[in-house]
Amino acid sequence: MPKTLARALMTGISSPETLEALSSRSRTGPRSITRATPTCSAAIGRSHKIDYMLVCIGDHFTMGPEGAADAVRLVAPAKAVPMHYGTFPVLTGTPQQFAAALRARKLGSKLLELELGKPTVLVAGRP
Repeated sequence: MPKTLARALMTGISSPETLEALSSRSRTGPRSITRATPTCSAAIGRSHKIDYMLVCIGDHFTMGPEGAADAVRLVAPAKAVPMHYGTFPVLTGTPQQFAAALRARKLGSKLLELELGKPTVLVAGRP
């Protein structure tokens, strides 16, 4: 965890400016996209409305489907996009497991599974 993020979380800093610098949140026109780690998910969710959240689900070097669903619960994005899975055998998490974990938590976030080689258009505003 970056030292600045650790300090911000320990001291309770939650200003939008500080979180902007600490997170991987992007604003493209009216859309808000984040690639959040478990350590900054709660802070991002408290301070920003996120349209799309890119979530690691591979379960070896990254969060698995269960941890990813917990991160989604903290951020409450409109759509959760699974990533970093299935590229080689050690990454065992699947979009199906992630979808089941989201359903088990009764979250309002919708799963957006991208298709390899198929462009995806992110719609303006909360999807």
